[in-house]
Amino acid sequence: MARPFYTDEVILAGILEGGRQRQRFETILYQQFMYIAWKKGKSFRFTEEELGDLYTDSIVSLIRQIVTERFRGDSSIHTYLSKVFYNKCIDKVRKGSSIETDSLEDWVQIPDYATHFLKRILQKEEWNFVQGLMQKLGARCQQILMMSSAGYKTSEIAKEMGFTSGESAASQKYQCRKKLIEMYRKRVNHQIGG
Repeated sequence: MARPFYTDEVILAGILEGGRQRQRFETILYQQFMYIAWKKGKSFRFTEEELGDLYTDSIVSLIRQIVTERFRGDSSIHTYLSKVFYNKCIDKVRKGSSIETDSLEDWVQIPDYATHFLKRILQKEEWNFVQGLMQKLGARCQQILMMSSAGYKTSEIAKEMGFTSGESAASQKYQCRKKLIEMYRKRVNHQIGG
């Protein structure tokens, strides 16, 4: 049975409504335009997981644009999302092909051994911070995100966790990542007094 197709206007109205409707239409948006990742992304030779992550980042970016009313519907969701996704692919290619500089080294001149030591400390603090947030997400989301970060494909996550398809697992992973990002932002804003 084919999924229903929702018009841009219906999707935008659902997301802007907020609450459960917003969550429902964010999932619909994610699923309805998923083909963009495979159609536009295949020329970049990314893995399925990389394409999924780039697509999820594109969706999060689009939703942010919709909620802040910077996306006004001057172009279709398909056109806009395609451009956002394409730009994210290009950014990933550029990052992969260029020599990245360490931001700490760009701003502060300190010996290499100290830079690596500071990076390890900051990474450990950040990891502990994120781990604390993940525990609040619940066991299911925590397992999905841990499997994803360990390199499992969404089809493997689906099989391991009993989802009906890789698409269902990808949708759940998107929801879990979104919750984690929201929790992270709230906690950081609270810590800096924002």
